[in-house]
Amino acid sequence: MERFRKDGAADLIGVLKRWKPWIPPKPEQGFQQGGAFVFDFSDEDERSDSDGKTLYRFYDPSTGVSAPFDDMLVAAGLEPLGREVKRVPREEREKARAEKR
Repeated sequence: MERFRKDGAADLIGVLKRWKPWIPPKPEQGFQQGGAFVFDFSDEDERSDSDGKTLYRFYDPSTGVSAPFDDMLVAAGLEPLGREVKRVPREEREKARAEKR
């Protein structure tokens, strides 16, 4: 928010003005999924190896699915946050939006 208040995210808006969506020639080419990885480069010997040691890998099985954040923290040797994300029913979200208008 601070960045937005400062300059209205002018650089981001400038980039978006030039951005054009890419439409793939074939529908199956437009399907993108990601993943998450935790690497360990702490050992000096491993620094020469460009891959390091993979501690965690997660390949998104479908659009909208991301790696559990706590799993990544634990893989990195950190304490999990241990918070469950509660889903807000669609009706409640729509009601809240209508009240803001």
